[in-house]
Amino acid sequence: MEILEIIIIKTGLIYMQTIHFIVNPTAKNGYSLQIWNELEQMLNNKGVSYTVYFTEYPGHAGELAKEIADSLAGAPGLIAVVGGDGTLHEAVNGIIGRENIKIADIPAGSGNDFSRGLQLPLDPSAALEGILRKIDKQPFLMDVGKVATGGGQVHYFVNNFGAGFDAEIAYKVNRSRLKKFFNRFSLGTIVYVYFLISVALTLKRANVLLTVDDKRYEFQDTWLVNVSNHPYIGGGMKLAPDAVVNDGLLDITVIHQISRIKLLLLFVTVFWGGHKKFKEVSVFRGKNITIRSSEKMVLHADGEYIGETPVEVRLLPGKLAVVK
Repeated sequence: MEILEIIIIKTGLIYMQTIHFIVNPTAKNGYSLQIWNELEQMLNNKGVSYTVYFTEYPGHAGELAKEIADSLAGAPGLIAVVGGDGTLHEAVNGIIGRENIKIADIPAGSGNDFSRGLQLPLDPSAALEGILRKIDKQPFLMDVGKVATGGGQVHYFVNNFGAGFDAEIAYKVNRSRLKKFFNRFSLGTIVYVYFLISVALTLKRANVLLTVDDKRYEFQDTWLVNVSNHPYIGGGMKLAPDAVVNDGLLDITVIHQISRIKLLLLFVTVFWGGHKKFKEVSVFRGKNITIRSSEKMVLHADGEYIGETPVEVRLLPGKLAVVK
């Protein structure tokens, strides 16, 4: 009898906090909704207290996250995102600066680079189990990037930010019907590869003035400038293999003065980080970055279009509390 009572008390401690779920029902071509149905059954079976909100349009996850944070009025809270990296990006932008809010990721998208970069489970059920085990533990504090565009807009990123080639790919992928088709078969990476080739054959390159912590660098015929918080981009490509999410630094990758054909060869090696051996790849680390270009370069934050150059990027160390 005493053993049983101890178990009940421990269970109550583990699940005493209400989890606020934000679910993107259209992520991965609607497969995320099936994932949520399975997770909800797990929650009910375990007696977990939770609320659930479903996104209805682009940007809605950020609005919902802000509303949840406002409703808590400074009390501790946990928001778990069921969706892809874009949904998580929106939610983070909705609660950034709220020190009472922890965030958790249940990967249900096509790329899932956030979970991959933090070495979290890519299986949704395993991800939920991990969250329930660690719900009352001290959160993991990860760095966040802050982006200020020339148009005066401010965005935050947790995975990476890019100007040029990778931003063009992300822009086209997110608006492509091919993404929906291949997501049906869990082959979303194929879409990235398709547009990688397409953009490589058509992109107009720019001359770039890059500043990293007050040091100036000039690059001709620049394909991309990427600022990474962890290694992964595009559903598993290891663009910044040495990046660490809590080291107080951002990793910058510049690809420049390389032919279109050689660029395609380079990106074959990105999946294991071999591109760093190419002489056309320059890497830096820093906290404050500015990018100015001779031609307008498209920008993305966590794969979401945010505008064009010029742009300033700043590191915010330990800014986001994550259940990890």
